[in-house]
Amino acid sequence: MTSQHEDYATTELLERETDEELPGASQIPTMPVCVTEKVITEPVTPQAFTTHTILLSTATISTEGNGIDELLPKDELRVRATVLAVDQDIVICHSKAQAGSPSNSVAAVPAPEGFYLPKGIAYPLNTTQRVWVAAVSAAANRISVSAERRQP
Repeated sequence: MTSQHEDYATTELLERETDEELPGASQIPTMPVCVTEKVITEPVTPQAFTTHTILLSTATISTEGNGIDELLPKDELRVRATVLAVDQDIVICHSKAQAGSPSNSVAAVPAPEGFYLPKGIAYPLNTTQRVWVAAVSAAANRISVSAERRQP
């Protein structure tokens, strides 16, 4: 049995396969790399997945304050989280005080105190710290959160 690549020299075959797999790959120059220190790698694979949805509006009265709530607790094992404001825009904040700022409850929120997140956009959060959310509308708003955690 003969190979379909018998007509090619070894280097030609490698170049041909590389060009077929990654167009333009033969145009990328090679660069020598020298590692002088020991490289320790530790895989960080998310192993637990949690989700929750909160209902929030400026009229919501909670123990945290009107129109604000804790979106994510402090969690040293959290790898990443994703936030989605389903019905109304929100403001994501780093503290309860920031979330409770009067700037976040002004009509049309011209100067939010925090990160303004329009509805319908999934936003990734890569933090282990507490995260707060402020409602910017009296209309009910579902805010969905998914979080990935590694095992202790």
